[in-house]
Amino acid sequence: MAIVFEHFEPAGETLAGLRLGGTVSSGDHRDFSAHANRLVEAGASGLIVDMGGLGSMSEDLAAELASCQRQLLDHDGEMVFVNPNVVIGWFLDKRFGPLAHRCFDTVPEAETALAEPSPAEAPDEAPVDDDVREPSPDWPANVNESGRPDRFSFAVVQQTLQRTDDPREWLDPLRAMLRMTGLGRDLLLCSREGEMLELVGRKDYAFPANGWLGSLLVSADCPLGVPEIAGDGLTLPEKAFLKWCDTDVVVPVVDGSSRLRGALFVKSDRDGGLYRYRSGELLSLALLGRLLAEYLPTGETAPDPQSVEEAIAELLEPEALTV
Repeated sequence: MAIVFEHFEPAGETLAGLRLGGTVSSGDHRDFSAHANRLVEAGASGLIVDMGGLGSMSEDLAAELASCQRQLLDHDGEMVFVNPNVVIGWFLDKRFGPLAHRCFDTVPEAETALAEPSPAEAPDEAPVDDDVREPSPDWPANVNESGRPDRFSFAVVQQTLQRTDDPREWLDPLRAMLRMTGLGRDLLLCSREGEMLELVGRKDYAFPANGWLGSLLVSADCPLGVPEIAGDGLTLPEKAFLKWCDTDVVVPVVDGSSRLRGALFVKSDRDGGLYRYRSGELLSLALLGRLLAEYLPTGETAPDPQSVEEAIAELLEPEALTV
């Protein structure tokens, strides 16, 4: 039986409730997204999801819940869960990772938790100078002593892309940009050579551009987590490539014609990998992939001019023109 969605009104002006019952079926993640979006658009910043009557869930629904949570957290909101069973708790832990997913036994407990100010909103015992703050241990490594992000000029990367078409010379500026902006600790870049995607600087490491992994990157056209794509469809060369890279985020390098020109493999250095990125950071990685697609060599072998001339001459021979 498909999941049944029922709205309820929790105590709190900015709270909304959604009760789930039944068992999972195809398309339930889209139904949840539609219900959640309506509640958020109506002004809810706190969402209570009562799972007491839900028997199980799918990977798709768990992924949709995580996506909704990231959006709420980006806007100082939060989604909490009530009475999930062991199976659902396992799905939530697996999909959310370190992303906030607080669970409570009853709806009143969830209401009380959402009504309390978050640590960022709680009053401090002493006034704090806005210009100088103590860095939080959860902040990315690019935060300086004043508690503010270090600045990085993107012009350095752009000038390198414009100056040379050798991707090997792009690696150091790209690595510096990722580290300074907190988007990652290290990266590897693949470029297309014919029907293969080869690792820049290590051509012995490659995988088919039109294989399972390449097709997934084109269809997704957004950053992906490596644990998500390690499925049954991967071939042995693709599995070996991902294992050797030892990264946890993949950014497709796709041009305006939806052609896969390469791939950016990022070592996030974050517990939880992809799910520790905020929406703006994911957008930055996706735009970086689009930018690199404009500068990466096509990787296609140009036709031999002499062969082209011979083919034209052959077509123009009298015998070829006779009917």
